[in-house]
Amino acid sequence: MKQFILILSLLFPLLSWAQDKDNALSIITGISIANQLTGEEYHRLKNRNTQDFIPKVDRTLLISANYRFGIDYQRRIIKGFHAKIGARFANWSEKYTHNQTLIHQIDVHYLETPISLQYKFGNKAVQPYLEVGGSPMFYLQSNEPVYSYSPEPIKIHLALHAGAGLSYQISDHFSIFGQISSRFRVTSNEYDITPFEIGLELGGAFYF
Repeated sequence: MKQFILILSLLFPLLSWAQDKDNALSIITGISIANQLTGEEYHRLKNRNTQDFIPKVDRTLLISANYRFGIDYQRRIIKGFHAKIGARFANWSEKYTHNQTLIHQIDVHYLETPISLQYKFGNKAVQPYLEVGGSPMFYLQSNEPVYSYSPEPIKIHLALHAGAGLSYQISDHFSIFGQISSRFRVTSNEYDITPFEIGLELGGAFYF
């Protein structure tokens, strides 16, 4: 929570740049389905309760629903192009299996600070758009199971994201939008897992 408040304090000075309606403040939420590039893990983990070794931990297709929510500040650079910076509370789920049997699921929570470039097509009430960017990710907490050997979680990650969506201008000051988004975490976790996800984001924006 302290990190979230810090990001907000960094965003609000940007509001002093507001002229006409070149600026917008958005609230956004989304869900997604996650998967990963690596297929198997070979770390030998020892359960503290039973003292038994798990000789091989493999990874199956993750049908896990992730979620995130937060805010964005957006400013028009030139016609059609907008720069965005934001703050997100985000969940990434990971499933560990052994011989195709689920051992446990880990939910890792991050504070993300996405930085994006967005291009809107046309100037009508309904505007399709594309956006790309990167998201520094700061580890907050997880429900990692207890093992006698468990590597320290990596505290900072980087994800790339891209999206395509539609924005509907309700009035001069308000719009709603929805987009199909994808994120790929370019840094692996402590188990050498590199996840990615595809999902849907919805939100509303206030222009000033």
